[in-house]
Amino acid sequence: MGGAVINSNTTIGEHCIVNTNSSIDHDCKMEVFSSLAPGVTTGGNVYIGEYSAISLGAKIIHNVVIGKHTVVGAGSTVLKNLPDNCVAYNTPAKIVRNRIAGRSEEHTSELQSRRNLVCRLLLEKKKNKKNNLKIVRAHV
Repeated sequence: MGGAVINSNTTIGEHCIVNTNSSIDHDCKMEVFSSLAPGVTTGGNVYIGEYSAISLGAKIIHNVVIGKHTVVGAGSTVLKNLPDNCVAYNTPAKIVRNRIAGRSEEHTSELQSRRNLVCRLLLEKKKNKKNNLKIVRAHV
C-alpha cells in the first residue's frame, strides 16, 4: 500500500520529496529541496540539510544530522552525523567521497573545456571518416 508516514512535530521544508513507503519519526526536520526515496526510515529528532538526498531503503537512527548537499546511498544505515557536501553509503554508512555542491566557476569551466574537447574530437572523427581514416582511441 502506498503512502508515507510523517509523525508529530516534524517540519518539512519547501520543495521536499517524501516518497512512497517512507517514514519520518517525531521531531525531525527536512530543509528545503531535500528528498527521501521510497522505503526510507528515519528515527526521531533527525535533521536533513538542504539539497540532501536519502536513497532507496536507507535507514537513519535517532538524533543524527545529515549535512547540506549530502547523499546517502541506497540501503545504507546511518549511525553517526554526516557533514556537508559528502557521499556516504554502506552499513554503517561511511563517507566515500566529497561532493561538489552547485556549480562553481572552476567546475563549470572544467566542464566546458571537456565539452569543447569532445566536440573537436567528434568533428575530427567525422572529417577523418570522410577521408577513410580511423581514430583508434581518444581520452577525454
